[in-house]
Amino acid sequence: MESYKNLWAKKQETNGNFEWMPLYIHLSDSKNVSAMLWEHWLSDSQKNIVINSIENGDEFLAKNLVMFLGASHDLGKATPAFQIKKGFANSDDLDMILKEKLEQADFFEISYTHLSSINKSHHSLASEYLLYKYGVKEDIGAIVGAHHGKPVDTFTIIKNQAAYEANYYQEEKNTNPIYKKWEQVQKDIFDWALQASGFKSVSDLPEINQVGQVILTGLLIMADWIASNTKYFPLFSIYDSIDCNLEKRAEEGFTKWFKTELWQADYNFDYKESFNKRFGFYPNKHQERFIETILDINDPGIFIFEAPMFIPHTRG
Repeated sequence: MESYKNLWAKKQETNGNFEWMPLYIHLSDSKNVSAMLWEHWLSDSQKNIVINSIENGDEFLAKNLVMFLGASHDLGKATPAFQIKKGFANSDDLDMILKEKLEQADFFEISYTHLSSINKSHHSLASEYLLYKYGVKEDIGAIVGAHHGKPVDTFTIIKNQAAYEANYYQEEKNTNPIYKKWEQVQKDIFDWALQASGFKSVSDLPEINQVGQVILTGLLIMADWIASNTKYFPLFSIYDSIDCNLEKRAEEGFTKWFKTELWQADYNFDYKESFNKRFGFYPNKHQERFIETILDINDPGIFIFEAPMFIPHTRG
């Protein structure tokens, strides 16, 4: 039995209707959205920065890494610490039904499990820790761990997760059958994430420097945000069997979100006419001098023009 299909990633109750998002579907959605963001959302210059940030990198390898990040980012939800958590806005009945599904998949006594340190293993932290256990290096693990916006302050925080074994395996003893059950399910998801992203083993994952990490963290956050939006990727009734084409689901969801093409700057523009079009008048002599100065610089950064008192200026 494919036990991982009974793990939930999201759940909600709407007008008495119980809905959920299986974890494996959310990971598939996130993987596919990550790939489409790479293809259709990142600019060429951003792609080149990422490619150049990867050791021996090329676009194929970079895109595969992007997909792996999407496929593995919520691995930490495949833990008892996450699976027994109450929903924020649903009745106890929905929580109970999802636990019963896990019981039926041989996650025995999950309904009665209480973890004293459950809040020590947020799922983003848990994801990074599990990747670390599987041999994924810190550069990639840090991206996954930061997918809610903030990386850990020190890698010691990741290593210290070893003190909370029950959060990951329901029991402390690694000889316990339920410990082995969780261990196997997590490894199955990790192996799928590798293979679905074009990697045969963890040793095939590339190294990426900090510059590339920053861009891919932003891309992963975007992918997770899009794949978590139920307008684009709807939840399923808890009572219905799930049979859907995941590739088609991803294409339809992404298309709903991607309504406009990425804006590209026009490097050959008439700034005076642009001013007039936007504000209804042409720039004054101070604004002209400021713009001309910027245009004469080969590698401009951020400029701030603070107009002295009594000089007309435009905020925009």
